[in-house]
Amino acid sequence: MTALQASGVAGMRAGEIGRRIDVTNRAARETVDQAESLGYGARQPDPSDARGFRWDAQAWSGG
Repeated sequence: MTALQASGVAGMRAGEIGRRIDVTNRAARETVDQAESLGYGARQPDPSDARGFRWDAQAWSGG
């Protein structure tokens, strides 16, 4: 289980994730990049902001 899964950040934007796990926005984006590349979730388009994304831990391909 990743920090992103354990901290309940599903559906959050990178800035919100950074505040939740107490890191900078850049570190949050890097964490999301890494978790996504390992298959722990996926970015989903943010319906309220075409430039942004929300983290989808439900897309996790692991077991």
